[in-house]
Amino acid sequence: MDMKRCFNCKEEKPLKDFIPQPKKDHMIASQKGCSINCRKCTYEWIMDKGEKLHPYRKITKYQGELRRFTSFLMNEDEANIYCYGSDIERKELVRSKLKKQGLLPFNE
Repeated sequence: MDMKRCFNCKEEKPLKDFIPQPKKDHMIASQKGCSINCRKCTYEWIMDKGEKLHPYRKITKYQGELRRFTSFLMNEDEANIYCYGSDIERKELVRSKLKKQGLLPFNE
């Protein structure tokens, strides 16, 4: 079983305990295609801060496509979906949050 260390709690956990990221979102091999924090730490962060930082796509005239970040508020139910729901549920939640802000998803 492939394992990874959580950046926040420093525990070694199986990859299933991390949120998978699209190939465009991770750039170094040590991330192993997953978030840097485990699902539990991500959930605790959202509950503590009440928001989640997420990338969006910005297209500019001179620089082309850029990766920028925004944050959106999340309640407990949304945090559960984001951290423990299916990939489809998480994607729908994030896209609806970005759409409300008039932003494009970074990964389409």
